[in-house]
Amino acid sequence: MKLNQTFRHFILLSAISLAVAAGTNAARAAGLTVKSTVTINGSGTVSPTDKGRSLNIGTNYTIQATAAADAQWLTSVPEAMAQAKKENKLVLLDFTGSDWCGWCKKLAAETFSKSEFISYASKNLVLVEVDFPAQKQQSAELKAANQALQAKYHVNGYPTLVVLKPDGTVVWTQDGYLAGGPAAMIAKLDDAKKK
Repeated sequence: MKLNQTFRHFILLSAISLAVAAGTNAARAAGLTVKSTVTINGSGTVSPTDKGRSLNIGTNYTIQATAAADAQWLTSVPEAMAQAKKENKLVLLDFTGSDWCGWCKKLAAETFSKSEFISYASKNLVLVEVDFPAQKQQSAELKAANQALQAKYHVNGYPTLVVLKPDGTVVWTQDGYLAGGPAAMIAKLDDAKKK
C-alpha cells in the first residue's frame, strides 16, 4: 500500500511538471510572457481545455496547467499612440511609483495583473507605464519624457490613470486608487470608449 501511494505521488508530480511545461511552451510559442499555474482538485477527465491541459490521475486528482500572458506595457507614448491609431484602441497611461507607491502596487496586483483585465486590455487598450521609481534605473531620456507627461496631464499623485483616444483626446482620468478590481476598471474604460 505504501509503495502504491508513493508511486501515485511520483505520477502526480510528473504530471504536474508535464502539464505546466505544455501550457508554458504553447504560450511561449505564441510570443507571450508566461506565468504558469497549476490547479489540483478532485477527479476529472483527460482532455485539452481552452486554458491549458487537464490530466486525470486515478480517482483523486485532476491536474490542470494554465499559462497566462502578462499585459504588455510600453514606456513610449508616441509609440503607443501610433499603435492605438493603427489598431483603433484607447491608450491607458498609468502614472505610477512602481517600486515605492503602496496604492500603485495594490492597483497592479488587484487589477492590472488579473486575467480579466489582461484579456480586456489586449483587445481594447495600448498600455503605457509612466513610472517614477525610487530604486529602479531609468534612462535620462525616459525620466525627461515621464516628467513632461506628468506636467502635460497635471499629475500630482500616484497612481493616476489617463485614458486617451488615438487622436490624443483625454476621455477619462482617475486620480488615486480605483477599488473594485478588473470589473470596476473595465466599466470605467467602457464608459470612456463611448466619449
